[in-house]
Amino acid sequence: AVLPRVWDVVTDPLMGLISDRTRSKWGRRRPYLLLGALILPICFAALFATPAIASPTGMFLYVFAMYILCATAFTIYAVPYVAMPAEMTRDYNAATSLMSARMALMTIGILVGGTAPMIVKAAGGGPMGYRIMGLCIGVVMMVGLSRYGDDGLTVMVMMRLQIYKQFKMTLTHRIICAIWPACDWRLCLMR
Repeated sequence: AVLPRVWDVVTDPLMGLISDRTRSKWGRRRPYLLLGALILPICFAALFATPAIASPTGMFLYVFAMYILCATAFTIYAVPYVAMPAEMTRDYNAATSLMSARMALMTIGILVGGTAPMIVKAAGGGPMGYRIMGLCIGVVMMVGLSRYGDDGLTVMVMMRLQIYKQFKMTLTHRIICAIWPACDWRLCLMR
């Protein structure tokens, strides 16, 4: 378990450097949020969809490679995501509030992830149960992570709106309403 952590030691600062230097019409962070939101769920599902490999060494190498890909995809998403609150507001309390919401929703996500054994069991257990669990959680991840749509609103415009107007706009957004339980609503409102 040491090698994946060493991988993070290398990739996290590298991703920070890359996203800090990115100049695009979508901003410095959003392209990586979208890329990570697409890659991570696929890699997660693939981690549990192990092919029929007879050799224990081959199986180890497959799982290890998928784990490294998952860790890399998570880095692509998480590093820019954590950097965003500081760019969304200069107000210390607002940034703290955003990070608190992030931590609360991350805790909920971890609790939802606790359903994995139940999904495996409900899917009949064994390799097929794990494949189905990986796919189910991958879909939930895709929905939860890909909440950053581009509707032309900027962070500054959204931050200037009163909270009741933000809720009203959010409640009329059909995609947000469909994925509300998996959404970090404060970041959705302030994209």
